[in-house]
Amino acid sequence: MASKKQSKKKFSAEWYLLIDDRKEGPYTIVELKNHKKFTPDTLVWKKGFPRWIPARFVFELEIVFEDEREEPIEEDVFKKDSWNLRGERDTLALQQDPFPFFLWVLLFILIALYILYLTQEQ
Repeated sequence: MASKKQSKKKFSAEWYLLIDDRKEGPYTIVELKNHKKFTPDTLVWKKGFPRWIPARFVFELEIVFEDEREEPIEEDVFKKDSWNLRGERDTLALQQDPFPFFLWVLLFILIALYILYLTQEQ
């Protein structure tokens, strides 16, 4: 029962926008994703926020600015209980660039070739 309550909270219209000096809303996340004038710089507010802030600084709204899909997102996307955006973002941050590893491999190969070259001259 508690998971249904949390799921409904994700779909609740709780986001207000400040567009052209006019307050609009409330909107759900799905509605924000499909809103034509909603940008990362749009000021947003919901209950509990001390002031209006740009949407780009609200963690809960990161999904709204992901790459566009062919069709608008559906509410089913939010129903996965195991979906943890923060965990995925942290995992991506832990991955390292393989470039330094390949530099070391290249250096090792060059040294080995140089040694082979020296031994061939003798």
